[in-house]
Amino acid sequence: FHLFKLEDPMLAPGDAGQPAAPPEVSLLAHGFQYLTENRYDELDPVLAILRRDLLDLGLKPRSMEVEFGPSQVEVTFATRVGLEAADDMVLFRSAVKQICRRNGYHATFMCRPGIENLFSSGWHLHQSLRDRRNGANAFASDDEDDFLSPLGRHYLAGILEHARAASVFTTPTING
Repeated sequence: FHLFKLEDPMLAPGDAGQPAAPPEVSLLAHGFQYLTENRYDELDPVLAILRRDLLDLGLKPRSMEVEFGPSQVEVTFATRVGLEAADDMVLFRSAVKQICRRNGYHATFMCRPGIENLFSSGWHLHQSLRDRRNGANAFASDDEDDFLSPLGRHYLAGILEHARAASVFTTPTING
């Protein structure tokens, strides 16, 4: 997602049309370098606030990383079971936007906001399946010549078969 300094929330009555005027923002970092201390230092004032408040909400970020694009950030979480992960992500996105707004920042999860020189953001959803009997990875093959088990291959085939229809959930906006 992208983090910006909120310059003007554009809340004058004339800005309230359909669609409303977007807020005026400025960059917090120029980007173009992964995981550097310089870029992280530029973003740390807001990341420190996010880290504190997310932990207070019971969300436990595994990492907060500076991404390649200007003012672009990635947050990762540990593995969760089923709907726990979905619930955490809904809370996370809403909380980040509200925490930022309350502290003079603007966060957006739009794939590619309409701001010059920004990079697209994506969402990584890692999936796994464990055997209930022994906790083993159900996608891993017992055959050293195969990477995926038969179940893993069927699971992947199902994802590929339904990818177009599922994109309404993973990429719901036109700019995605």
